[in-house]
Amino acid sequence: VRVSIDGPPTIHDRNRPLADGRPSSSLVAAGIERLLSVLPDSTGRATLVRADELQEVRETLAAVGFRSFDILPASPTVVGQEEMAARRRESLAARLEHYGATVAELVRCARERDTAGLRRLCPDPDVLARIRDVEDPHGRRYFRCSAARSYCVADTSGDLYPCQRFAGDCTHRIGSLAEGLTDRARYLDSAVVHSLPCRSCWARYICGGGCAYDNTVASGSAFDPDPAFCDFLRATVELAVVTLCRLKSEERAFLTEQGALPARVCPLDL
Repeated sequence: VRVSIDGPPTIHDRNRPLADGRPSSSLVAAGIERLLSVLPDSTGRATLVRADELQEVRETLAAVGFRSFDILPASPTVVGQEEMAARRRESLAARLEHYGATVAELVRCARERDTAGLRRLCPDPDVLARIRDVEDPHGRRYFRCSAARSYCVADTSGDLYPCQRFAGDCTHRIGSLAEGLTDRARYLDSAVVHSLPCRSCWARYICGGGCAYDNTVASGSAFDPDPAFCDFLRATVELAVVTLCRLKSEERAFLTEQGALPARVCPLDL
């Protein structure tokens, strides 16, 4: 289960008021408390509109009790909003700065065997997941997500879309509850295979081709990636590689024991 909460009340209520304009944060917080009491592994999700609010949003999601959460920058609509696109670039830059600070803290925790400090880092999948991607040489990622493949969204009229971000845009309708999935074939191909920028990118099998929605906003095609995200993704992979190279074997063993890193895979098992 994934629940959207955009941070403290001042931020969440600005982004997600109720239909009548009233604040929704208290209702969401109460619902999250009940949910986590039954399903403690539920995931939080925040949409970051302003880059300077990243740390405040992150602290709120950890404080409400989520063991893991995602913080993603707001995207412009498919009709195009240059202001929102600029904000997205700012958000990606802020996330990259946060990423660098977090991996530095991860190395410090490993060297000082700081389990309490490490626990504060563990809810942040944006950082640790990238390190795990680099550490685990198993699968190649051909898709960024499961949109239109094993996941879709129905709007209030029953029309189906690849994900919630496309909902309401008839050009991306892939069927309906009444007729089933009738037009999803265009989303079943992989950008990693069919996109020239992806085919020439060294990080393609870690990335998976980018978000179909963000790609569409940036280029008009689900298969042509957003250059800003490409730069961000490659930078985080480089930081992950540098971080793993800085860790001594006993420090990596400590992080593995604490669940921050996966156990190393034996080459004979590949």
